[in-house]
Amino acid sequence: MTYLKKIIPLTLLALVGSGCTANMSDRIKEQLVIQTGSFHRLKAKNIVRESLNYPSSEFTLALESKNIYSGEHPIHVLKGYMIPPGERMIFALIDPITGTISPEFEFEELSTGRVKVFGKNGTYETDEIPFITAEGVMSGKPVQYAIASKRAKTSAIATFIPMPLEVQSAEGKHLSVVVSHPMKTRFLLSGSGFQPGETVSLQHKSDELEETLQAVASEEGTIELELKPYNIGKLGGEASIVYNELTLAYPWGTSLEKVNHSAKGAFPVLFVINDRANVIDDSKIQKAFASVQFNF
Repeated sequence: MTYLKKIIPLTLLALVGSGCTANMSDRIKEQLVIQTGSFHRLKAKNIVRESLNYPSSEFTLALESKNIYSGEHPIHVLKGYMIPPGERMIFALIDPITGTISPEFEFEELSTGRVKVFGKNGTYETDEIPFITAEGVMSGKPVQYAIASKRAKTSAIATFIPMPLEVQSAEGKHLSVVVSHPMKTRFLLSGSGFQPGETVSLQHKSDELEETLQAVASEEGTIELELKPYNIGKLGGEASIVYNELTLAYPWGTSLEKVNHSAKGAFPVLFVINDRANVIDDSKIQKAFASVQFNF
């Protein structure tokens, strides 16, 4: 380790002197130096961005909704499986609409089974990691959680829609819309419960706009369509998608922003890894959030 620390500055000096840019030097240093030390947000962001191109074939993430609450807030559990013990990992939040990556902390499973966390406020050990998803949350907008290996540059992602815009029929047909544009003027419609190969006709209405949309159900009985609500001269409004007796109404643009401003919510998420993901109980989850502050 001492030898590496001595030789790396000389290596970088030679590279810069030969025309290597400062940014290239930073990237080379990241590759040469063992990924240890304090949490560095910018470096972590670069590693996560690179890792998103290489989904892990080993570790995975899965989000589980629990029918328990911290006060009035429903609790969710984010479970990490097959995460290599002793390997330094990055945990990040991703806005899939804008592509913004926000590293929150780094972690490493210890030989004791506990987790060592490296964050902006220092380093500590814990059994699980409670956090709050709140900033930027809105109806129909997905949030992505990602973990990335600093060594292998691979990643795993779990998608969470805290406040879904959805409707389901008694027969099991399900429709939902998800925001797909920063201006909240484009949405992705997803449907399930249809017959494979069935041609599904839907009526889409948005003020003056009224159109018939069609999609052919996949082998799994699912459909996907892009929705573009429209109102001449306005930046927002109300829209709806109708299939037989099933109607899903949704606001768009500034109208969606107003709905979210008046109905802010907090979403406690408990992050647990490997064996602990299988043994954690409801009382332990509630206890983990006893000291967490919900700030709005």
